[in-house]
Amino acid sequence: MDPSLVLELAGVSLVLLGLTIELHARFSRAGRARHAATRAPRSTIARAPTGTTVTLVGRVRFARSTLVSPLTERRCCYYVMAPLATWMGYGDANPSPAPLAREEEGCAFILDDGTGLATVRVGDVALMDYPSCLRQGSDAQQQAMLQQRGLTAHDDWSLHEWTVGEGDLVAVSGVVRDRVDTSSSVDAATGYRVRLREVVVGPPHGLPLVLRHHPGGVDTPIAGPVGE
Repeated sequence: MDPSLVLELAGVSLVLLGLTIELHARFSRAGRARHAATRAPRSTIARAPTGTTVTLVGRVRFARSTLVSPLTERRCCYYVMAPLATWMGYGDANPSPAPLAREEEGCAFILDDGTGLATVRVGDVALMDYPSCLRQGSDAQQQAMLQQRGLTAHDDWSLHEWTVGEGDLVAVSGVVRDRVDTSSSVDAATGYRVRLREVVVGPPHGLPLVLRHHPGGVDTPIAGPVGE
């Protein structure tokens, strides 16, 4: 076969492979949820319309239950851990991590944006910034956990973990439902007790809840009007 034809066929195959991956990322359940999250208006908890899909940004508070992540042993309300294999197809400058397995667990947590409280129901989750916010455990932790999973501990493997813990600034995109709030807090300006709105945030119908670490960090204002 003509070498130029072989190269041309290989190029076409790579284009088709890339297109397949892109279509899966866009039209899978997780992909559709992420796309919907980019279109969901940002709202404060106090002003979020009931029954609509919005994005809420606030600090995480633990609810009744918590978890301990398996790799870094961080107390959290959600974690996902993945062993990654790095194939150096184009030299050390361009590693291509490929997740081979994934372990995750979550429990409900409270989101506080200063205007109200939202109980976030963690079940089926799609992450917006995975794997960009992954943490690595120590070499000893990684080797032990890889061996437990039947993987060879060597330089081509590493374990990474994404967690949500107390005080993290996160964005949650989901459907808001009202819930009766029996708690109250003291307004700093008036000294009177005021009742904060409390809502429940769950996944949109047929799609996962979308969760991501907010990129602004600790100095970013977390309260803003709908459509911000």
